[in-house]
Amino acid sequence: MRRMLGLLSLCLAFSASQALAQEIRFVAGDIPPYAFQKDGQADGAAVKILQALLKGEGKTAPITFLPWSRAQQDAQQTDAIGIIPLSRTTEREPLYKWVGPLVPDRQVLVTKKGGKPAPKSVAEAKDWIVGVLRGSPGELMLKDAGFTRLDSVTDEATSARKLDAGHIDAWLVAELVAPFQYRLLNLDPSTLENGVDVRPNVIWLGLSKAVPDETVAKLQKDLDAMRSTGEVDAIIAPFK
Repeated sequence: MRRMLGLLSLCLAFSASQALAQEIRFVAGDIPPYAFQKDGQADGAAVKILQALLKGEGKTAPITFLPWSRAQQDAQQTDAIGIIPLSRTTEREPLYKWVGPLVPDRQVLVTKKGGKPAPKSVAEAKDWIVGVLRGSPGELMLKDAGFTRLDSVTDEATSARKLDAGHIDAWLVAELVAPFQYRLLNLDPSTLENGVDVRPNVIWLGLSKAVPDETVAKLQKDLDAMRSTGEVDAIIAPFK
């Protein structure tokens, strides 16, 4: 019996490795510091964690950057797709299989010093022009809260530029994202003020429903092992 169980475990591990070898295609949205391109190469905290995870499986995989809405559409409609950086929400829960968490974060309403003061409540900013990433859970949440002046864009860099230029009143953005994006654009992050926490923004790897469960379980096990050794925290640290 023990021998049979051992053989079964080896078969499951081999099956998971074979599934990875059958090319899960990875897509990403350009959302620094989780995922972005630097000198033509994929970079970012979620990217580096994913790459380390795949390296542990003896595999490398290119990451294709797409507009965020398109990346999600592909991951939901195409077999064997992995997508980062994805926050895990009630609405998204049934659409993917999940591996994570990769990066802990939270979304806040950010303003620029000299403009409107950082809001202490969501309701306080209800009539403001608020920059938000199109297709994101934050956009849906603000719409449900009655916000009618949302400035929805396809990348966070656009909202950063608009906030700095005074074209929007506030920016709904993850706490790690705002200062990092400002630095990428050679803007001054010390001019930013964080307002009220709006929602958690914990980053996960989402896998299309066609990816075998044993593959998902193997990736999760390996990620947990990376976290237990401190490797995940070490990867995240330079992006804070």
